[in-house]
Amino acid sequence: GLETPLNLLYNKIADLLHKKAQPIYNKDRSGEQIRHYLDSSKIKKETGWISKYSLDEGLPITIEFAQKKNFEI
Repeated sequence: GLETPLNLLYNKIADLLHKKAQPIYNKDRSGEQIRHYLDSSKIKKETGWISKYSLDEGLPITIEFAQKKNFEI
């Protein structure tokens, strides 16, 4: 439910992986969407679903799962 800038998310993941964040920036393309924000209110309204975890709680769980499944991260 909170907007999270991509750079902040990237840095959080790099920290959890104990890697130096090295983002690659490209020029904006004409017509490219600048901000992305997902709103879970519709699924909550339709099904009663709510997130069990905050971003800071869920990222380590997700990374641990990916590592156990040998996903390339």
